[in-house]
Amino acid sequence: MDDDNNLKILLISRDISYFKELEDNWLERERKLRELAETLPEIRFWKLLQPESEKSAFHKTREMLDIVIDNIPHLIYWKDVDLKYLGRNRNYALENNIEDPNFVVGKKDIEMPWLVGNVNLVQEKEFRVIREDKPENVIELWNLSDGKESWFCDVCT
Repeated sequence: MDDDNNLKILLISRDISYFKELEDNWLERERKLRELAETLPEIRFWKLLQPESEKSAFHKTREMLDIVIDNIPHLIYWKDVDLKYLGRNRNYALENNIEDPNFVVGKKDIEMPWLVGNVNLVQEKEFRVIREDKPENVIELWNLSDGKESWFCDVCT
């Protein structure tokens, strides 16, 4: 509220032009993949078996999930049980200077330049969470590959 009792709202936003370019590239790739899928008989047959309502509901749900994950302030990544990266959110990409949306997919921690010196610590924690099936909350001071130190609050689930 200001001095005249008017409600004021502070809105903080960031430039998303880079992400819009990536989105355009993805849309073009998706179009090409759709064209390819239409030409393969196996995929055309599968598409006939799947109702249109299920496809649109799935895609809408996935898009909403992507939007939510990309717009929360936390750095998020997810891995399989072999600790290979399956994905990450936008803030994780920004923090680690990742431009390629698929850079982490299929890679292990040892291949990540920002984890140099912290790989064993990260993997021990993640394997423990998988083995015990219990989440862990840890605050750590990391020495980054550029020589700087940074505090991280890890929540593994």
